[in-house]
Amino acid sequence: MGKTPLVSVITPALNPQAGFLLDAYHSLCDQECSWEWLIQLDGRQGTLPEAISEDSRVDVAFNGRQLGIAITRNRALARTRAPYVQSLDADDMLLPDSLAPRIAFLKEHPGLAFAFGRSLRRQYNGEVVSDRRPPIGEGLVEPGELERLWRKDGRSPLKYSTILWRRAVLLGAGGWAALSEMEDVAVTLAISLTSFSYYTDVDVVLFRNHPEQVTNSDAYMSDRAVNRRFIHEYLLCARRNRGIPIPPSYRHPPPDASYRVELEKIHSMRRSK
Repeated sequence: MGKTPLVSVITPALNPQAGFLLDAYHSLCDQECSWEWLIQLDGRQGTLPEAISEDSRVDVAFNGRQLGIAITRNRALARTRAPYVQSLDADDMLLPDSLAPRIAFLKEHPGLAFAFGRSLRRQYNGEVVSDRRPPIGEGLVEPGELERLWRKDGRSPLKYSTILWRRAVLLGAGGWAALSEMEDVAVTLAISLTSFSYYTDVDVVLFRNHPEQVTNSDAYMSDRAVNRRFIHEYLLCARRNRGIPIPPSYRHPPPDASYRVELEKIHSMRRSK
């Protein structure tokens, strides 16, 4: 297998577009640190562009059957060798040299569970815009702060694909939650209940809007309420099990104020195509 890389990048994918994968690969090649790329295909078969399949830093595995996003992520996670883990969706890209600074934060602060940053978004018309910034200042994020922000208005306080994980923390928590979607929300908020994280106020990932995007699908939106209810109950149990007080306002699921915002954003982007 060769020398252990500094970071393991994992990509769960179902019938990924070759062009998107190539963009993701080239974004990895722009990183100033050693890496391995673990592509986990959710099914029995699939082909990769030649440039990717010939790179010894890339390792591809198949589920053998369709198992869903969370299990696919966790199967890739089980194959990681590096002390740090970055999840990169097949249609997204890392910005140049965005891994090394976050790795440095985690190295400097052994007590940090993860480090995250800002994101850019390429819209249907090709325009690149800034995503909503996390409503916090750069630096250490106190335990419980991310849950507090989520419960405030139901909006995610960060873009979860900007997270660079400490592998031992992510695996120790059981990996991503077994949800149809929002598996990243569940594990991040649960871990952040008792762990410090670090927010760097720089762009680290480029997201891409396109017609086949999972988070723009009707299925994603229809499952949203069930998944949010699970996350709410999950966090309550985590607090009870760890002896963390439950404020009265936390006893009910947060309002899903972002639901209409996200729907309107999707419709607006489709109209601008």
